[in-house]
Amino acid sequence: MTKAYKNMKSTLIEIDFKFNDENIDKDISLETSEEINIKSITDSSISLSVERKLMFNGLNDTYLKVKYDVIIGLNEKINITRFEKDIKSGVPILSGVFSDISLIMAQVTDKSLFGAIISPPMYNKNRIQIK
Repeated sequence: MTKAYKNMKSTLIEIDFKFNDENIDKDISLETSEEINIKSITDSSISLSVERKLMFNGLNDTYLKVKYDVIIGLNEKINITRFEKDIKSGVPILSGVFSDISLIMAQVTDKSLFGAIISPPMYNKNRIQIK
């Protein structure tokens, strides 16, 4: 965390998955997408949700989604533009949440026909969606 951000509290909200074993012999590729939804920013905190979806390109109806609600305490007042800039520049504000998401995804996929799939414990700062 940087000086502006002091602590973080996260709560697992949703795990949603479907593993379709039809055409399992097909070539597939994996892709992740991450989304941050900012709920509110006050002088003392930011409230948001963080979601990662793992897609199995080449298979129909096969995906895994993990979602957390997060509250980040602030040491100083910041606005949405500053928060977005920090996220897009790779400041590790949400590294703990993405690490947790990665572990959950590995545990869930380990019980599938695919075996454990380890997703990166960090987001792609060039592709993350912030709303």
